[in-house]
Amino acid sequence: YKIRKRYQVVIRGMISEEALSTLKSGVEIDSGTVSMDSVKMIKFKKEDTKTELEVSIHEGKNRQIRKMFEAVGFEVIIKAGNRAIKDRDKQRQKKL
Repeated sequence: YKIRKRYQVVIRGMISEEALSTLKSGVEIDSGTVSMDSVKMIKFKKEDTKTELEVSIHEGKNRQIRKMFEAVGFEVIIKAGNRAIKDRDKQRQKKL
């Protein structure tokens, strides 16, 4: 549960800075208070009113991301990912 996981998320609508801040600081869902390690807006598609975000969490509660966005008033349309973020220094090491 202490491994950070990164997801690409698409929500319906344009998310505010206030909602992003709330997600980082923590929201109440049915399994308790949860927060995101980071959440970053990647792009907003005005023509179909969708926002694409990158989210990192260290917990993995059932439907956590979907429930967190619902708590701040947004519907998750697509969630892709669940890639563990590895120590980048280890990835860069080379054998001599």
